[in-house]
Amino acid sequence: MAITIDTLLLDSVFTPSLQDAPVKPVAKAPIDQFIEDPENPRFEYIDDPDFDASIKEYGILQPLVVRYDNLIDKFIIRFCSRRYRAALRVGL
Repeated sequence: MAITIDTLLLDSVFTPSLQDAPVKPVAKAPIDQFIEDPENPRFEYIDDPDFDASIKEYGILQPLVVRYDNLIDKFIIRFCSRRYRAALRVGL
């Protein structure tokens, strides 16, 4: 069964104020709870039709790595933004 953008398996959540706190795995979160990290140095992505087709066919198989930001009540995508964008493009 493929993982869709609505049922992402998240590798870990880091609390910004407690960097050494234990990691809390999260199994599901609504898509509107995610934003891309504004400090991500990769701000330009080239669309890859093959990558998009793979995400559409199989879903997101590798977990996104996020941290939860209490101030904005959102999960910030730390790694794997490319997978997240591809899933949005193909309508998952």
